[in-house]
Amino acid sequence: MNRITLALIVLFLGVQTLFGQGTGAASADLDRIDQFLIKKIKAESGKSDVQVYQELGLTYLQQENFDRSFMYFNKAVTLDPKAYWAWYYMGLLNLRNPEDYFKKAIQANPRFAPPYYWLGRYYCKKRNIKESRKFFEDYIRAAKNDSNEASRINIATQFIDAMKSGETDYDRILRKIDQAGNF
Repeated sequence: MNRITLALIVLFLGVQTLFGQGTGAASADLDRIDQFLIKKIKAESGKSDVQVYQELGLTYLQQENFDRSFMYFNKAVTLDPKAYWAWYYMGLLNLRNPEDYFKKAIQANPRFAPPYYWLGRYYCKKRNIKESRKFFEDYIRAAKNDSNEASRINIATQFIDAMKSGETDYDRILRKIDQAGNF
C-alpha cells in the first residue's frame, strides 16, 4: 500500500470516528466518503471492487461498526461468491446463526480452515454433537499444516475429546478447556 492510500485510510478512520456509527445524515456522508475512498484506492492500487469491499469491511469491523462491515462484506460476495474471507467474516458477525455463511466460505475454499472450527463450536452449542465432531475433525485436517492455527487445533481436539467422553454441554466444555489453561 502506498503512502497516499495509507493517508486516505487514516483520514477515513478519523472521519468515520467523527460520524459515529453512521445513522441518518451521517450515514449518507459516510457513503460519499466511502465512494471517494473506493475510487481512490482502486485507482492507486489496482485492486478489484471485491478486494476493496473486503478491506472496507475489515476496517469497519475493526471500528466495531458491524452494520457497515457486514454491508461491505455482502457487496464483496455479491460480486464474487468465491470471496471466502468475506463469507467467513459475515459468519463471525452473525455468530447466533452463522451456519450458512461459514458453509459458503467452505464451499468457496474447502482448504480454508477457520469456518470449520466455528461450525464445530456452533453445533456443539446447539448440542448437535455429531455435526460438531465432524466439523472439528474437518477443521483439524484443514489446519494441520498451518502453524498459526496450533492453538485452535488444541482447543478443537479438547472439544472432540470432551464430546467423546460423553460431555455435551458447551459451557462445561469451555470451562474444562479454560481450567486446563488453553484459552
